[in-house]
Amino acid sequence: MELKWILAIGFEAAFWLMLAGFLVLRYRYRVEGITRFFVAGVLIDTAGILALGVWDFAETGAVSVYTAFIVALLAYSLTVGKEHLRRLDRWMAANVRPSRRVSR
Repeated sequence: MELKWILAIGFEAAFWLMLAGFLVLRYRYRVEGITRFFVAGVLIDTAGILALGVWDFAETGAVSVYTAFIVALLAYSLTVGKEHLRRLDRWMAANVRPSRRVSR
């Protein structure tokens, strides 16, 4: 497997792990201020994916399957993906209970 595919899959996996961690910390443990770290992480992740697409296009000079994959990821995240995240966020807010702290 080429390095560029490994990096793209790594960035995507990092996003989903970051999202899961964010949602658990926000709704289960009520960690305040986590949102700004998540947004910063999403911006870095998106910039990394965009850089991979630009790198591939600059290297090949043509739109390849890889470049189309990167464009599809970015298009999804900037369009339908936003609504999917909002729905997931609403679901988490409605269905995840905060942890109970045991008094000693």
